[in-house]
Amino acid sequence: MALPTKKNDKITNRLFPAFPTFPAFRSLIDSFWDSNNFFGKDFSMDEFFHRAWTPSVNIKDNTKTYEVEVAAPGLNKNDFTVNVENGLLSIKGEHEESKEEKKDNYSRREFNYNRFERTFSLPENAKKDSVKAKYENGVLKISLTKTPTKKSKAKKVAIA
Repeated sequence: MALPTKKNDKITNRLFPAFPTFPAFRSLIDSFWDSNNFFGKDFSMDEFFHRAWTPSVNIKDNTKTYEVEVAAPGLNKNDFTVNVENGLLSIKGEHEESKEEKKDNYSRREFNYNRFERTFSLPENAKKDSVKAKYENGVLKISLTKTPTKKSKAKKVAIA
């Protein structure tokens, strides 16, 4: 079977379009893998995999508490680390999973590793020692109690 030919700049056989010569084809394929062309010049693999799994977070400002909800289904409570230090709430998740299947004439081994880290600045009225966390139905719920705020009376300042 011959390759299709061009007639008036149109490919005559649409099912099997013409390919460029091998050196030109090789150059085209190589250019796809050139990081400046295929992924863009600002692309980095670390950034790609970090963005691949960054769970969504909801933050609620209630009357007496702050609540942080992290959507992370498929994990268990031991996959999380929650720290409060220097006015920051740090939430880390790490999950590793592997499966192996062996049958008559084949074997298959798969593994998966996910990791994320989110850090938030805490408001000054959040009690750092009141942090509670619970993982339920794929959502990590973190609550912090607010310290009571004292309302000060307005003071008139004399201008000298």
